[in-house]
Amino acid sequence: MKNTIITLLLIGLCKLCFAQNHIEHPLSKIAVDHLFFLLDKKNSDVLNQLQAAGLTAASKWQTPHAGQGTTGNFFFLLNTYIEILVIIDTAEASKNTQNFGHNINNRMTNGHSKMGIALRQIPFKKDSIPFSTQVYKQKWMGRESLYMAIDNTNLQQPIIFMEPPSFANMVVEKISDMDKHAAANPEMKTYRQHAAGIEKLTGIEIYTTDKKSKWGTHLKYLSTFGGIIVKEAKTNYTVLVLDDGKQNKQIDLKKEISLLIKY
Repeated sequence: MKNTIITLLLIGLCKLCFAQNHIEHPLSKIAVDHLFFLLDKKNSDVLNQLQAAGLTAASKWQTPHAGQGTTGNFFFLLNTYIEILVIIDTAEASKNTQNFGHNINNRMTNGHSKMGIALRQIPFKKDSIPFSTQVYKQKWMGRESLYMAIDNTNLQQPIIFMEPPSFANMVVEKISDMDKHAAANPEMKTYRQHAAGIEKLTGIEIYTTDKKSKWGTHLKYLSTFGGIIVKEAKTNYTVLVLDDGKQNKQIDLKKEISLLIKY
């Protein structure tokens, strides 16, 4: 009976998380900030595929990551953003291995996981990060650092890290809420409007070839989030559910970046 009551309370809290416009852990201030998917530059047509499907690319926000060998390309929703992280310099990425925590080039082969999740905690408390981390620092971060999960070395599981509050994505309930920011940055509203008619991320499904007994602390923690499902599978891939899949449509990028978008 006690376990049933606790379960019901957690479900209620998870529903509250969605009402607050976050995919958030029910017992903490930790939420999903954004997601990224690694892409080899030779497969860069993925960006065109997403735009052809009706997603608006934040073209002016394209960001090179000096020292990391990657460039970020962004697609914003109301409550998160999807980053296509193109590996443009494999040699530079390889030199960054110890700093980053593992060689991201290795994720591009043999069906390894190509996705990552950035978490945020406001207020930020390093000592309360629920998995072991190492500090990741690059000049483009300014004074800030990222806290990469130690278990990121397992290539069958996602890259997971905690970011500082200053890096947090702006979350809004509805597109009209962007009007008050238009004077400072008129593109912010434009980039969150999509011809596909999508608005919010409402669910994440992570499929891994690792048995549950091999899941890292970081992945086990994600599996306790409201709105996140983690399952064993024959291949590594991710499903993002937008707007609860109400249009019954999908964008299949499993071959290119192991991603299926349902909206």
